[in-house]
Amino acid sequence: MKRPSIILASWTFVSLLLLAFSVAAAPGPAGDPRYPRAAVPEEAPPFPAFPDAAALERALHAADSSSARLVAEAFLDERRADGRNLGTVLRSVLPPADFFIALTTDSDSRRELAGMGHGGNAFGSYYAALAARFDRIDADSARWRAFLDVAWLRLPASARSGQDPRAPMVASERSVPSVRSLRYNHQDAIDIFYPVVKRKGAEEIGPTVRSMSYGIVVAAREDWRGGDTQASYVSGGLSPRAGNGVIVYSPDEGRFHSYFHLHDTVVVPGQAVRPGDPLGRGGNTGLNARKVGHGEHLHLEIFDVVRGASLDCYELRALVVARD
Repeated sequence: MKRPSIILASWTFVSLLLLAFSVAAAPGPAGDPRYPRAAVPEEAPPFPAFPDAAALERALHAADSSSARLVAEAFLDERRADGRNLGTVLRSVLPPADFFIALTTDSDSRRELAGMGHGGNAFGSYYAALAARFDRIDADSARWRAFLDVAWLRLPASARSGQDPRAPMVASERSVPSVRSLRYNHQDAIDIFYPVVKRKGAEEIGPTVRSMSYGIVVAAREDWRGGDTQASYVSGGLSPRAGNGVIVYSPDEGRFHSYFHLHDTVVVPGQAVRPGDPLGRGGNTGLNARKVGHGEHLHLEIFDVVRGASLDCYELRALVVARD
């Protein structure tokens, strides 16, 4: 009978193979070059859901206002994981200034501005591009406001509360129009005049303009180049007519505060501000403000997102006077 010996030989062969394999796989003494350790593959880092600003914009565009908050939470969690501060993160993804100009333009003014989009020059090109935003700006506004509302709550409470609202300039450095004179004023804005300005050629330099509220700077430009006609506009600014300026979104108020015609700015998009924080110095940038006799003022607008319209000049005057 040879079968048992065949079985025994087979088991012996298998045992020798297993022993040889275990010896080859076993780690040798540490540091001994004769026994190299098997390389252990490193775990690949997780693929980012938002590799760039375009990815965030696509995700927000696909979301409604409710799910936009979830997109914002996921994006901020991913971006803050690498230690960057919130202002830097926001600055890298916020839409350009003309987006917020479109957002804070009510329906009546949209028709007026769209009519300026012609002429084949830089002025007309700006307003043609602005008009192209109007068709979807209301839906886009809701998504980006949801994003900013989430970002706002990531700031410590001390950065979001504790100080009373302020006027945009101290009383001694401004002249507020009388109630009677407001009938000749813009009905959806107010011009607050500077009693004293410094002059540098055609440029005017006025007093410090300050934030009226807590909020996030969503747009800030100080690169306006132009003159007092449409044809003389070259580039830059919040818009050809607004000139240099700052737009601050106040999540707690649900309002956008726009400060136009500044000489320069001292804040950047994404920056959190408190009431009274300097935004820049008054000036006369922007087409109308650059005209002789039309400068020396801050053009102030406050857009209320619930109303979908700006506060009227009477409400604005009351706010400025009450916040001294």
